[in-house]
Amino acid sequence: MLNRVNHITIAKDLTRTVSLDIEGAGFNLKEGEIFLADKNFKLFSAEDGSITYATTNTIYIGEGTAEALNYSTPDGVAVTGVKRIMWSPAINGALVKAYNGTAYSAITPQISTLANAFTSVIGETYAIKIVSTHLREDPRQYSHTYEVVATSTASDDVYGALVKKINGHDQALVTAAFATNTLTLTAKDPNSTDTLDSIDDLSQITFEIVQLSDSLDGLGLVTATTQAPSLGNGDWRMVRDAEKAAQHDQRGAWVNTTFPIQTPEFRTVKAETYDTIVIEYEVGFRAPTNDTRYEPKTVVIYSPAGAAQGTTVVTALNGWMASTPGGFANITI
Repeated sequence: MLNRVNHITIAKDLTRTVSLDIEGAGFNLKEGEIFLADKNFKLFSAEDGSITYATTNTIYIGEGTAEALNYSTPDGVAVTGVKRIMWSPAINGALVKAYNGTAYSAITPQISTLANAFTSVIGETYAIKIVSTHLREDPRQYSHTYEVVATSTASDDVYGALVKKINGHDQALVTAAFATNTLTLTAKDPNSTDTLDSIDDLSQITFEIVQLSDSLDGLGLVTATTQAPSLGNGDWRMVRDAEKAAQHDQRGAWVNTTFPIQTPEFRTVKAETYDTIVIEYEVGFRAPTNDTRYEPKTVVIYSPAGAAQGTTVVTALNGWMASTPGGFANITI
């Protein structure tokens, strides 16, 4: 089974060039501007969805990069300062298997509660343990116990003391709050992934609440997860991780653990939010056994959430995708 190869295209939040030109002296493509081209690498004559599979059975998606090039045209005209285009692989409409779009949605952390009223015993120790469950290693390697001593018979005083203990711990996995007879714990957002050149990929903290002390036994306290964790879609760190994973395929960057790290400049914009367009397709090749085989590929387009540029590209793609043999339904982002 061959691995799927991803090509990542990342748009910027900008105003599209009115009369876009990617050839010769009139070249005016901006960094982060994306567009569709036909089988001859010519711009679609219109982006209103009127270009069909019959017009061009193959398309390319281009992205303007920050790199500037100088060259001369075949007739000797000097062209300077044009943006290098990062082209997607050829997308043959007959071999497209899936086409979808997803709007940005925010990350949601795990929220869990420990709840019930009880009569605490003054001077008694009450303890809970927060155990990580998100680590690839043995999750029991990271846990912490929080102990408090009751100073009254009110359970809310115990919950309040636990809140102070947890929020005062700089290595805590969660933040704590309490309302009447309920301790609420919310997973923190990991901060080790908040730079473009972070080695770690984005992940979420997940945890379990363990009622550790004997004094809590038989009190009827109930743990529950009131919000499941979700990475959502289009957080800038997810886009950065996708870009990083594709760097060696697209840009020849193989090592990101050297110091200083040697990788191309990231096109992902920190703190941006992105809509996502995914095109899954196949590419045929001649195998050593002299038969034709197919390998899966994916082109992923990340466009700033709600940006007009993304809407323009989707309109053009919708028309072409609907006309392919797969007859794909229109998408929105």
